[in-house]
Amino acid sequence: MVIVEKRGWEIKKPKAVVDYNGTMGGVDKVYQNLSHYPLPRKPSSSLLFSCCGGKGAAAPRPARPPPCHPPLIVVAP
Repeated sequence: MVIVEKRGWEIKKPKAVVDYNGTMGGVDKVYQNLSHYPLPRKPSSSLLFSCCGGKGAAAPRPARPPPCHPPLIVVAP
């Protein structure tokens, strides 16, 4: 434990916390400030299906392309 003075008071903190706070960079502050603002997120598929009655009719699947080779014909001996 390390004794740190804060606002005229002496507080005991773990050494790891004092070391981290002393070397903390700007990235940590950015993430801390961004946490106060809601960021737009992509809707999950579970929400999409729940609003459509669970049928999965939100978007049709694209058609498969035709095969590039002729079908394989096996002849028994």
